[in-house]
Amino acid sequence: MNAKLTAARFFMERMLPETGAHLARMRSGADAVMELPDAAF
Repeated sequence: MNAKLTAARFFMERMLPETGAHLARMRSGADAVMELPDAAF
């Protein structure tokens, strides 16, 4: 039980705050990447 609580605390303190940055990246779109020519890939 203590190991699960420790893992949950780690997730809440270290991983969960990153979700806001991930959401902002997803919402920003892919316009900059799509401007590249096909040959760039």
